[in-house]
Amino acid sequence: MKLANIEDLKKISVVQLANKNQFVITYSKDGELIKCFQSYKSLVAVYDVANKVLFVSWLYWDYSKTTLKHFKMFVNEYTSFTYETKQQFIKEIKNNNNIILI
Repeated sequence: MKLANIEDLKKISVVQLANKNQFVITYSKDGELIKCFQSYKSLVAVYDVANKVLFVSWLYWDYSKTTLKHFKMFVNEYTSFTYETKQQFIKEIKNNNNIILI
């Protein structure tokens, strides 16, 4: 997907995770899907489904135990990546060009 202003994206769905302040929001543009993980008001991660690229906020992905728990759930359920342990995922970030810290 080309760079797009979020206002140009069509919101498809919002799924509330186990915690009432954790969400997976799905957007569409030109038939391509973007899945976003939001914790409270912070955008934690964005997954480009077509290109299998995960953008991760280095500030928020492990902000708290709760955010980390739900980030792990997001990665495992909504992306093509696997999150087993924090140490394993840090290695994955370092070794995989399709996981980008922002």
